[in-house]
Amino acid sequence: MTPPNIPNVTIKPMINAKRRAGNQRDANIKQLKKQKALPMPEAKWQRPAIRTEWESAKKKVPAMQINIEVKMTVLTRKRSSKMPAGNKKITSA
Repeated sequence: MTPPNIPNVTIKPMINAKRRAGNQRDANIKQLKKQKALPMPEAKWQRPAIRTEWESAKKKVPAMQINIEVKMTVLTRKRSSKMPAGNKKITSA
């Protein structure tokens, strides 16, 4: 018995290489057409009910919270202390 004949399949690129980019498909080479602008939104569209809740919410912060925020300072590694360098007491061990 002889084995069944399997056809040889050769894969060829769709087009030849262009400008060092390798094999490209036709879709990449076609120029895109200018699209029409989207229509202007209509003012008659319904707005969600949540939007009215956002607008009615209080946007002002109480003055006490603002004062506390200003007074709190966090000293980081590269930030100097509140006391100037000339006023620090030097203690020798």
